[in-house]
Amino acid sequence: MPRECVTTGRHRYDSHTCIVAAVSLLCTLVPRVQASWTTAMCPGLLPAPSGGVVCTAPCQQATCAALRAFFNSTYNTATPLLESWRSKDGWEVLLVQTCSQITGNVLADGEPSYCSFLGVTCCSGVLQYLGYCNATNTLMGIKLEVNGLNGSVQDPTFQQSVAQLHACGLKSLDISGNAMSGNLTDFWAELVDLNALSLGRHRVGLDMHHAVLWEQLYVIVAGQTAQNNSHT
Repeated sequence: MPRECVTTGRHRYDSHTCIVAAVSLLCTLVPRVQASWTTAMCPGLLPAPSGGVVCTAPCQQATCAALRAFFNSTYNTATPLLESWRSKDGWEVLLVQTCSQITGNVLADGEPSYCSFLGVTCCSGVLQYLGYCNATNTLMGIKLEVNGLNGSVQDPTFQQSVAQLHACGLKSLDISGNAMSGNLTDFWAELVDLNALSLGRHRVGLDMHHAVLWEQLYVIVAGQTAQNNSHT
């Protein structure tokens, strides 16, 4: 059964497309169809000697490159009156080091060093065993709400970075309360393993010209600046 769009306020909504002026939100993607044009692949997802699947060096390199593209497409210092990325704890290394250097450094528990970046959650063996993620050392969540990210959700670089992260294990993305703009299109419905997408308080709308897969996408776009750009 499809899951509901659930705000963090008092109301619950179960319509196919929810557009709600609310303080915050949880957008839940409900996959029914395998992706047809989001073609990002993740190399280096291999069986682990102890069982399960592990994100090896090629997977980590692809994840690091996607994180760099994600950062570059949302770190726009040229935008007037906006403080871009108020906190860059860990992410600033992407400005000065190669991905070979970054992935060559491992944390005490064996995770890639990008797992310590602000807002990043990686898959541990325990989380994989419990079914919360598919492979150890994959990046499973990004939570960067109210951090001065700015850019467009329709920027091809941003979309390609999210698609690559999704291919390598991303399950949830929370960039609410930032300064992203643009329209949500079928691209997001193609991310069939993305369980939660939070885009509250953005200048983000819904473009129903690209509505082939909107039955698979339950979404709330919240905030006083939410715009419904659908056309009937």
